[in-house]
Amino acid sequence: MILPSKLMSLVNKIERGSKVDLNYMGVDCWPVVRNTFMSMASPGFKKRARKNSIKQFYLAIFDFLRLLFFSKHVDAIVLTDKKFQAKANGKLYYKDASVIKELLLSSGKSCHILTQNGPERSNKKEKSSSILMLTAMAVIISKILRWLDFSQTTSNYLQNIYNCNELKSLGFENVQSCKKIEKNIYFVIVASFLFGILLRRLRPKKSYIVCYYSCLGMALCVACKKLNIEAIDVQHGVSGSSMRAYGRWASIPVKGYNTLPKSFYCWTPIDVKAVESWSKKTSYHRVFFTGNIWRQYLVERDKSTLPEEQKLSKQVEGYKKVVLYTAQKKELPKLLVDLIKQAPANIFFMIRLHPDASAHEMTLIAKKLDEAEINYSVFNATKSRIHKVIQLADFHVTEWSAAVYDAYLEGLNSIVISPVGEDYFNDWIKLGVVRYSSSVLVTLSYLSAAGDESRGCSKSLDEVKAIVLG
Repeated sequence: MILPSKLMSLVNKIERGSKVDLNYMGVDCWPVVRNTFMSMASPGFKKRARKNSIKQFYLAIFDFLRLLFFSKHVDAIVLTDKKFQAKANGKLYYKDASVIKELLLSSGKSCHILTQNGPERSNKKEKSSSILMLTAMAVIISKILRWLDFSQTTSNYLQNIYNCNELKSLGFENVQSCKKIEKNIYFVIVASFLFGILLRRLRPKKSYIVCYYSCLGMALCVACKKLNIEAIDVQHGVSGSSMRAYGRWASIPVKGYNTLPKSFYCWTPIDVKAVESWSKKTSYHRVFFTGNIWRQYLVERDKSTLPEEQKLSKQVEGYKKVVLYTAQKKELPKLLVDLIKQAPANIFFMIRLHPDASAHEMTLIAKKLDEAEINYSVFNATKSRIHKVIQLADFHVTEWSAAVYDAYLEGLNSIVISPVGEDYFNDWIKLGVVRYSSSVLVTLSYLSAAGDESRGCSKSLDEVKAIVLG
């Protein structure tokens, strides 16, 4: 396993020593290469392949045709995904996307939400359109384009990068990754063309993207740059100097890359600094400190309590300390299991599984913990709001979950217990905001100490609104 900072240093050497800048068919290829390569080489949670029914494809065709031929001009669009859905005030939201739309509508602006997943007919209150059909078309056309392109431009470009000494020493399987990267480049080329058609129809002034570094996100960035539309990335998870999409673009041109967004909305000053370290060297990219937009919306405008949150609140009553663990994997790490077994009986453990965890996996973990005879609750992330759960806890433990940000904003100490977490949150550890532990005894000593109640800074919704409208 390669730690994120080590992988970043390797990529930076490649950026400085090889000819990585290629604009092919109007697409700056290096960000596609870098994001794809680093995602394959980095540790992470393996996502399940999403399956769409025949009915969803028919609905997606209808959605796309309606969007293309019958939609009105809008001031802004937001590209998001089903995995960013959550409940608040009794209805379903697309988190940041829905809040941005609400802020724009309250100012007399129009906004349309585009989703990467199949059409959601169950969520009638939040009008959105699926672009699943655009994705399907891009997949098919990009395959044909790749077969018919005899210039060998992309394959020669990738071969030149993979022949560098840095990657040879890594021993990465270049045949598999080269093929994947090449597919992604052609996909971005085709998808950016299709997005261009759609954008000419909708004519937005701004395009907000929740996770720009997906292939669709980068394709939208390209289309926006060509049409002089501002593309804005809205932070949704871990960022910082070691994160592939945001940190240390070592040889970025002064004009920037069209596969990166023009603007970045960041959660914390630490994230702003990571982006600013390279964006200020360009005439195109810029960064804004907005705070976590969805969290701020919940804090200011949602006073409801979900059933899962009520249940947890009753379960933790009477315990001296409550520890929240947020999972990044399907299985609990050995250090956590040992910690739970050795912890005093007056500590309660709330174990929040990854959103992709299945009910079966929850049952298996619960059985394993039953054997340890400890006080715990295992729950899925989709049935509770993280800020509400954090308010019940005295400490937060994780491997490298983005919940570290939420804990920081709620004034809760985080302890990362994996080398990856230490690496991702190294800047936070230096500031004393996060602690790292690789042993049960050290973790127990942290849990027995008093926590630092200082909260991270955030922006009010009115301040966020001013940035969105700016």
